[in-house]
Amino acid sequence: MARKGYDTSMALVEALVRAASPLDGKLLELSGGFRTSGRSFALWIHACSLGEMMVARRFIDCWRAHAPNDEIFLSAWTGDGHRIALSQRSAGEQVAWFPLDSRAAMRRAYDAVRPRAVILCEAELWPNHLAEAESRGIPVFVINGRMSRLDHGKYARIGRMASTFFAIPELVFAQSEQDAHRFSALGARRTLVTGNMKFDAMKQEDSGSQGKMEFAGMPYLIAASTHPGEEAAVLKAFKECRAQRPDLKLVIAPRHVTRANEIARLARHHGLRTAVWPRDPRATDAQCVVVDRMGLLPALYAGAEFAFVGKSLHARGGQNFLEAVQAGCPVVVGPYTENFDGMLAPFLASGAVWQLHDAGKLPEAFRTLSNQAHLRDEMAKKARLVVREQSGATELTVREILSGL
Repeated sequence: MARKGYDTSMALVEALVRAASPLDGKLLELSGGFRTSGRSFALWIHACSLGEMMVARRFIDCWRAHAPNDEIFLSAWTGDGHRIALSQRSAGEQVAWFPLDSRAAMRRAYDAVRPRAVILCEAELWPNHLAEAESRGIPVFVINGRMSRLDHGKYARIGRMASTFFAIPELVFAQSEQDAHRFSALGARRTLVTGNMKFDAMKQEDSGSQGKMEFAGMPYLIAASTHPGEEAAVLKAFKECRAQRPDLKLVIAPRHVTRANEIARLARHHGLRTAVWPRDPRATDAQCVVVDRMGLLPALYAGAEFAFVGKSLHARGGQNFLEAVQAGCPVVVGPYTENFDGMLAPFLASGAVWQLHDAGKLPEAFRTLSNQAHLRDEMAKKARLVVREQSGATELTVREILSGL
């Protein structure tokens, strides 16, 4: 009954999309109507959003080292993921929006792509997508498999429906033993713990030279990927910290840059001279700078004394912190990081990242790190060592899939 209800819902949405006029561009792809060359693709890789797309990009680079002539079809579900896929697309690669998971849309999609294998990033398992691959005898692999406690509980509640499609992938390459156990409990046939491919996907990129110039020589801490409710706590902690370090700036880079004006008003309410940057040229004179553009985090992390990484003060699961440690930036996170617990564990064990089990400890952490440069340097060194030790998952995953094919 649950499967029939799911199929009916997806079919209705897909019918509405096809009824749109004109059926072109994104709408056409959402209905599975891909315009391809007519040749079959070696791989159909699906990555939902920005983080998964960076993993897919590294996987493709590694795959091409072994099979340089393979044509690859790459799909995304979110705007950020699609944008990155297009901007970094290489020869022999086609980028598209992932279709709605109706049976009809998936039939059309598979007729167009005709992949030799399907690669799913992290936890992108859609029932009709998987069912169509199985019906055509196309092997499916899950790479960088991740399963949070919350997601596992949701899947477990639908019982046999979940186990039916979790059993379709040939192999799940899990980030950790805990992830592997959760996939197996949901019905996965085979799992292999290969580590986290995001350690390989991280690269030093100059995606914000403007940020480096404007903030050069100005000490600041950065609160990155913040979510509603976190900025107030960060501003309070920063004001206490600033009492001892009046030269220190605060840079807030919210997860959703459309909130920049709202956060700027909050900062001014706390009595801070505030600028929204890069659009406001007065950022160098501000005490608090709110970032309103995507893509500047690598440069901002590289210049910061330390970072707080958000979505972690409240029960929202945490945000990816790897970009910060890769840039040599000491990191503080809140108590809620279940989305990244496996990735976080070696950093916590070595002292490379601090986790606060009480959000009220944020002012104390800010004061300590802002006043102890040697402590910040030590954390950065430990973090770089952990990144080196954890690398190599991508190459192992690619070799395993190639041997299986």
